[in-house]
Amino acid sequence: MSHVMDSDDFDRRQDVEEQRSSRQKDSACCDNEEYKEQHPFLMLSIILVLVCVAANFIPSGVFERTVVDGRTIIDPGSFQLVEKIYISFPDFFFPSLRDSNKPAV
Repeated sequence: MSHVMDSDDFDRRQDVEEQRSSRQKDSACCDNEEYKEQHPFLMLSIILVLVCVAANFIPSGVFERTVVDGRTIIDPGSFQLVEKIYISFPDFFFPSLRDSNKPAV
C-alpha cells in the first residue's frame, strides 16, 4: 500500500512550507532594534494608576454578614452605601504614610 503524491498533496505541502517561512519572517521582524517590548513594571504601574482612579468612582458600600453553621455568609439584600473616602495617589501607593486617624479603605 504505497501512497502516490497527487497534485492536492503537493499543494498542501507547499502551503505548509509557505506558512513556516512566513512565521520565520515574522519572528525575524521582532529582532529589529526599533522594536522594543514594554517593561513589566511599566505595565503594572499603569494598571495600579487605573485602579487608583477607578476606586474613587466606584460606590462604597457594605453587606450585612451572618454566621450560619459556622460559616460567615453575606445577605444579598442588605447592601447599604457608606460614606465615600477618596483615595489620593500617595494614599494608594504608600498606605503606611496615611494619617492614623483616617479610617482604612
